[in-house]
Amino acid sequence: MNSTTGLWIGLASVIFSSVLVLVGSLGSQIINAISNLKAKRLELVYARKADAYKDLMEAAGTFSTDYSNREKFSQFNHSYYAATLVASESVLNSFSEKGSLVLIGEKLHLVTTDPKELFIEWNAALQPVVQAMRHDLQRFARH
Repeated sequence: MNSTTGLWIGLASVIFSSVLVLVGSLGSQIINAISNLKAKRLELVYARKADAYKDLMEAAGTFSTDYSNREKFSQFNHSYYAATLVASESVLNSFSEKGSLVLIGEKLHLVTTDPKELFIEWNAALQPVVQAMRHDLQRFARH
C-alpha cells in the first residue's frame, strides 16, 4: 500500500509540475501576443497620422500655387478634415492658432484682388501647424 501511495504522489507531482510549466508557457505567449498587438496598433496609428499630415501639406502646397482652382481647394479641404481625425489636441489647436487655416484658404480661393496679404496670413497660419505636426509625430515615435 505504501508503495502505491508513493507512486501516486510522485505521479501527481509530475502531472502538477507539467501543468504549471504548460500554463506558464501559455501565459508567456499570451503576454507576448498582447504586447505585439499593442505595438502593431501604435505603428498603424503612427502611419495614419504621418500619411494624413503629409497629404495635408501636399494639398496645401498644391492649393497655394493655384489658389483659384476649385479642385485644388477642395482637395485641400478634404486633406484638412482627414488630418483632424487623427490629429492630437496640440495639432488641432494649431489649426486655428493664427487664424483658421481653412478660412484663410477659403478667402484666398475667393479673392479677386491682389492676394499678397492673404498669402502672408496663409504662411503665418501654416507655420504653427507644421511645427505641431512635427512635434506630434516625434512624440508619438518615442512611445
